[in-house]
Parts: sequence; structure tokens; C-alpha cells
Amino acid sequence: MMKPSYLWALIGAVTGVLILCFGWGVLLVALLAAVGYLAGRQLEGSLDFRAAFNALTGNTKTTSD
Repeated sequence: MMKPSYLWALIGAVTGVLILCFGWGVLLVALLAAVGYLAGRQLEGSLDFRAAFNALTGNTKTTSD
């Protein structure tokens, strides 16, 4: 299995080549695919947008305070 950093570097390189060859439509397709993936994870219940947002902004509650 590839390390995530290598995998995303490869995905970025392939996306860059596709954009050069076929124009900006590829970027739109990739963006819509990412949005669809996140929406699917939310509907499955395996992604909690509120918890993810709170983690990104540092708004966490702990009992050790």
C-alpha cells in the first residue's frame, strides 16, 4: 500500500497532466466527485460535519479543564 503523501502527490500529478491535456473541466469533475464522496459519507453516517468543523476550528470540549 502506498503512503498517503505519495498517493496524493500522484493524484495531483495526474490531475495536472489531465488539466493540461483536456482543460479545466477535469478540475470541475474532481471537485464534484469530492463533494459527492463527502455527501455519501454523511448519508452513511460515517462523517459528522459538525465534529469535523469543530476539530478544524479548535472548538473542542474536554472534561480535563
